[in-house]
Amino acid sequence: MNVEQWREIVSGERRGIPTDIILAVIERESHGELGQAAKRKTKEPYTPQEIKCGLDRDLIQRALGLMQITPICLREYNRKNRSDPVTPCELASKDTRAARAQIRVGAWFLDLCLRWAHSVDQAAHPWPRGLLSRPQVELAALAYKQGIGGTAARLRAAGVAGLPLTVRSIQKLDPAWGNGERPYEYAASVASAYDRGVLDPVPANDGDFFLIALLGLVAIYLASKKDPFLDRV
Repeated sequence: MNVEQWREIVSGERRGIPTDIILAVIERESHGELGQAAKRKTKEPYTPQEIKCGLDRDLIQRALGLMQITPICLREYNRKNRSDPVTPCELASKDTRAARAQIRVGAWFLDLCLRWAHSVDQAAHPWPRGLLSRPQVELAALAYKQGIGGTAARLRAAGVAGLPLTVRSIQKLDPAWGNGERPYEYAASVASAYDRGVLDPVPANDGDFFLIALLGLVAIYLASKKDPFLDRV
């Protein structure tokens, strides 16, 4: 399916993120198919309370929607966005009215990944102060796929080994990471899809820079604790 059909909705839900990177993630995650359910099961299922909306029981342990949101990710989104909750049924819905919710949650998590990447190396990863660079897109895409915690731990190991803080360095140290999910190929494909169209940089709010620094510290701490949300799956 053509992901361009979601551009208008993405533009309204992008949280300041360039529209094209969200579309690139949608292309890689679901090929633009609304309400798509992943074939592989996630580590944790939805709770009985969370599926009171009537979610099919076959879907309680699946990533769902245009941006393939896991139960853990949705749970954390709802905890941080109590005034604007999203249900698993909205993620699984094929109704076009649910597209906005599916994109909203994915954009929220992608925003965390991009800001974490910026906190790691502001010169190499200039967004939100400047244009989104390919290395920042690749690192954020890897974190979106594998979780910020696991990515941060491997990036820290690369730094200790004297390697550049890049996806390529992580791949060099842990080439088998992902249990057949090919996360490095995923990161490269998202970056390539984004390269097909680059928007102007979007300035962050003044308060966002404190958040960026805090994200870096939190990611390092939670990586050591193997936080399930930051592992995404």
